[in-house]
Amino acid sequence: MSQENETISIDAPVDLYDGIALNPPALVVVYGSNLGKAYYLQQEVQVIGRALAADIHLDEDSVSREHARVRIERNATTVSDLGSTNGVFVNGHRVHEAQLKDGDRLHLGETILKYISGSSSETRFLEDVYRLMTVDDLTQAFNRQYFQESLKREISRVVRYRRSLSLAMLDIDQFKMINDAFGHLAGDEILKAFVALVSRNIRQSDLLARYGGDEFAIILPEAGPDAALKFCEKLRAMVAVHDFQFQGQAIEVTTSIGLQSYEHTDGDKTVRQLVAAADARLYEAKKTGRNRICTGRFI
Repeated sequence: MSQENETISIDAPVDLYDGIALNPPALVVVYGSNLGKAYYLQQEVQVIGRALAADIHLDEDSVSREHARVRIERNATTVSDLGSTNGVFVNGHRVHEAQLKDGDRLHLGETILKYISGSSSETRFLEDVYRLMTVDDLTQAFNRQYFQESLKREISRVVRYRRSLSLAMLDIDQFKMINDAFGHLAGDEILKAFVALVSRNIRQSDLLARYGGDEFAIILPEAGPDAALKFCEKLRAMVAVHDFQFQGQAIEVTTSIGLQSYEHTDGDKTVRQLVAAADARLYEAKKTGRNRICTGRFI
């Protein structure tokens, strides 16, 4: 966020698409889930919809799989309805196709996106709001509220698309002893280093969140029991051999993991049920010796 505010004009540098500024326009969520999230329009054509393959993915039932198309040509941005069930609205008016102006509000289902064309200062402000609402300040992992909202969406996908889902709950073994022996500043640095290590080794589709204290959660979409266990074992081993340090002093760190898998054949489950099941497996891993994984499936 250190970049100076600037206004993009038609003379700005352009990328591979003729006439599209390097500092691109954006659609920013001003109502709905992911409030404050900015979707930068960096391609000439982008599709908005509920489909996972959509360029801008809006996960809500009132949005069609391919709901709308946004096209950038020279200095104009146009939105078109792709035959959606519930229509495309610009500033409250239903449109088949319309050119977006700075500040226009695009209604798609229950989501409202604000189009920001020239100045990036408002986009960055809304990004800051989004981060404050969704990201843990210390570790930069997602926070507990965002995790719960995301897990609810993933559970819905399991049922809707008949896919697999796994949830890993993990914490740092004997973290209190680290704090007591090295101080809370060391504990904070270990938490940040732990998150950085895990973040570098998860898929783009996975979600890492700080659940509380030294406990974290990883949502593993479309990962069945075998694939999730293989991933968690690699992660556990990686943490155990990683060189964690504070002020030049090595600190031994291991992690225990509780892994719960969920299939569409398991019936309807809530966020609370899935978290409780994974937490129970984590407790089992701690109780039986730490630095290990315990797994479970719904019966």
